[in-house]
Amino acid sequence: MSEMSRLRSLVDDEKRGREETEETMIDMFKEMISKIKSEIETEKSEREQAEEALLSLLEETCAKLNKSVAI
Repeated sequence: MSEMSRLRSLVDDEKRGREETEETMIDMFKEMISKIKSEIETEKSEREQAEEALLSLLEETCAKLNKSVAI
């Protein structure tokens, strides 16, 4: 194997390694983005449920106050 072919082989190996690393990183980023989106949706749902509960309590309180004032 000539020196030039050996160098070419080393360059090709490095290129393949870099491409594999890039693919791995892209997959990791995609997984991380998916997890973050899922967490955001969960937080949003929990916040909406809490808001609904608070509004319900506020409506009940207002109704009770209106009854006591009307009496």
